[in-house]
Amino acid sequence: MSDQLYNEQRNALREAFARMTGADPARFDEDGVTITARPEPPLWPFAGMVVTFGVGTVASFDEPYLEWARANVHDDRDHAAYSLFALAAAWRERGEELHAMPPLMGWALAERPQQIAPRGGYRLERADAAWMKDWQAKDLFTNALGQSVQAHRTFRNKFAYVLFDASGEPAAVAGAYDSAGPIEIGVDVAAAHRGRSLAPVVVRASARGIVDEGATPYYACSVTNIRSQGTALASGFRPACSAAIAVPGGMGLA
Repeated sequence: MSDQLYNEQRNALREAFARMTGADPARFDEDGVTITARPEPPLWPFAGMVVTFGVGTVASFDEPYLEWARANVHDDRDHAAYSLFALAAAWRERGEELHAMPPLMGWALAERPQQIAPRGGYRLERADAAWMKDWQAKDLFTNALGQSVQAHRTFRNKFAYVLFDASGEPAAVAGAYDSAGPIEIGVDVAAAHRGRSLAPVVVRASARGIVDEGATPYYACSVTNIRSQGTALASGFRPACSAAIAVPGGMGLA
């Protein structure tokens, strides 16, 4: 793995999250928590986002939640990340549905993505946004393609790499979608095909496709998703940041 490549990719993610949260990138290098107003118009309308690259933390909120955040988000990165659950609870009491998710691990590319030849009778193909939209509606590969209720994912989706089985059905999908600068990779493997190391095949292919287009790949997964962390490592990524998000009800969580 290359430290130079990793540092370049990590810095690109840092700049992107600064734009997304309306913060000076230098805030990520300063101790403490900086609260900012979410820029308009956002790529997708999150209610709150808390991001750290290991030192400073930025907590960005949509306007209706800023006053609450300034009163309730303390100067501690762990508290800031989990404060989104308190925000969601406070707004439920007001009759508004918000969904908060635990902090995600964000991963930066640290290895030039080399394509892995599929084995076992699988066929690797690149699918376009129209294919992604059709399969998104089926709610079968929700991490790779988004949930059917997520209209924002429909227009953010760019392409996917898909492993098809011998019958022509998708077995593993790595979808690439716009995350306000970086291109995020989401991956799913159909239950009947798990345990065959298919995820790194499609993730590496998607990462390579993103790099070939001159963009920055980004991988994210829950801190509890050990399998996905293994996929990230096997696909040439290293941990770079942590991000927690709260979104309005009905938007899904990706």
